[in-house]
Amino acid sequence: MVETATGLQESCDLIVHSHVLEHLPCNHAYVLFHLHRILTDSGRIVCCIPVVAGYYDFATSPALSEDERHRRFGQHNHVARYGREDLSMSLGKFYDLEDYDLTRHFDVDDLRRYNIPERIWRGFSPSSVLCLSRLDYRLMLPD
Repeated sequence: MVETATGLQESCDLIVHSHVLEHLPCNHAYVLFHLHRILTDSGRIVCCIPVVAGYYDFATSPALSEDERHRRFGQHNHVARYGREDLSMSLGKFYDLEDYDLTRHFDVDDLRRYNIPERIWRGFSPSSVLCLSRLDYRLMLPD
C-alpha cells in the first residue's frame, strides 16, 4: 500500500460495485479515475453497469422530476444511461470495450457457479458485468 498526500494509492485488490454509476449525480470520470487509482497493479474492479439501447444521457439537475428521470434513464432514481449506439463516447472513453467477453476474465464454470447468466457473458446489456484492471482505464496517467 502506498500512501500519498492525496490519500491511499494502490491499496485495493478488489473493488465491487453493482449498478452504482447511473445513480451518481457527479462526474463519472472523476469517480472512475479514483477507483482505478487505488487498485493494486494486479487488482480488479468487478462491476455491473447497465448498457441499454440508444444513446448516452446524463443530467444532474435537481429540477428533474422522477417521471422525467424514468423517461430518460429508465428508472426514477437514475441520473445517467449508457447507450449501446455511442458506448465508445461514454464508457469507451475509459475502457477498450470492443468485443467485451467476460469469459476472458473468469472460468465458465465459475460464472455458472455464481449464477452469472450466459446471455450477459459477451457484449452489453442492462446487466453487463465488467472486470477491469488498473491498466484498462484509458485516462490513467502512466507512472
